[in-house]
This record gives sequence, structure tokens and C-alpha cells, in this order.
Amino acid sequence: MTDKDVEYGVAPQFLVLDKNFKGAGARVSASKDLDRSSKIQAYADLTAGAPKGGDAFIKPQKIGVEYRKTFAKGGKVSASSRADGCCVKGKTKGRMV
Repeated sequence: MTDKDVEYGVAPQFLVLDKNFKGAGARVSASKDLDRSSKIQAYADLTAGAPKGGDAFIKPQKIGVEYRKTFAKGGKVSASSRADGCCVKGKTKGRMV
């Protein structure tokens, strides 16, 4: 696996700027297409903060892995578009051929 195969992302979730506390939260993620119809994603929701007079911190709030399988686009199939000839309307009109 190379870096070209993996998509990375950072999505900010919140920002707190207060006289007593400064903090931020974000989701860090990486995803990869396994084949045409499946994808795997790993993510971590992180919170970072610095309380006034205290030590700065970074805490993971949620860490997870998701696997998704997408299905092919479906549609309505009518007898006239099936092309197998068994249910084509109006060909014999009830007569034996």
C-alpha cells in the first residue's frame, strides 16, 4: 500500500476560546478503496485543550474503523428491456407460431 492509495482528512468539529480555557476538537481520518464496491475507513475524534494555569492535553474521544460495501446502482427492469424474448409484449398476440 502506498500513500497514493490512502485518502487523509481532518475535519474541525468545535473551537472554544475562553479566558479560562482554550480547546479544539477535530476528526482525523484515513480511508482506502479496497475494490470497486468496498471501502475501509479509520478515524479518531480528538479533543485538545489548555486550561488556564494547567497542562495542555490531547484526548481521543472516539476511535473506530468502518467497513462499507456499496452495491451496484439498480433500476427498474421491464419485460421489454430484458432482451431474453420470453416476456416481450405483442409479438405473438396469443397465437401459436
